[in-house]
Amino acid sequence: MYEYRDFRDGLDDPHARCQPAGGLRFLTAPNGTDLEFSVAGRRPNVSDGVVDEEDIARGALGSGIPTGSVDVCPVQTSAEGAVAFDLPQPWAGRTIRRLRWGFSGGRVTSWEGDAVAERLKAQWEQSTGDRDRIAYLQIGLNPRARFGFLQNDIVRGGVLIGIGGNQFSGGPNKSSFSHGQSLSGATVEVDGKPVVRGGKLVVA
Repeated sequence: MYEYRDFRDGLDDPHARCQPAGGLRFLTAPNGTDLEFSVAGRRPNVSDGVVDEEDIARGALGSGIPTGSVDVCPVQTSAEGAVAFDLPQPWAGRTIRRLRWGFSGGRVTSWEGDAVAERLKAQWEQSTGDRDRIAYLQIGLNPRARFGFLQNDIVRGGVLIGIGGNQFSGGPNKSSFSHGQSLSGATVEVDGKPVVRGGKLVVA
């Protein structure tokens, strides 16, 4: 039986291990994803199934079961490039199978996708606040989770990018909109050093 307390104990100071030495991150994938953004001065949050006093002090007020991920709120004006998601995402009783965001000047400037993604876009266009700003990068840590369920974001080596509001994670973005999706085969580099390579976590 897999005990979540064992998972949490096994993280072994995850904040220190996931804290970037510098501030520049690159996200790439074979599907054309090529995104650059800064996390300078931003502290990661580890979702381990427990909201403790340290989490509350940072404004990170949410967790869940099943669990297992680390996320960081990038500098909201820093995103440049594009991200194309390669995993289906349930939304509003339907499934988004194709979605691509283009970023320029720190804002989402292009949105391409299937019919369901276009329905989401209509909601996005009607929303307010920092709807077009990058909100969070999340990397899955859970070795037992598998892609294809509602927990794509916790699968070990999976990478999720979100836009819109991020105050629930202690970020500065205020918006009535928030949405994130995952990639299964991405590479994440921090100042030239890989954290995830081809969908495999390389930070122990």
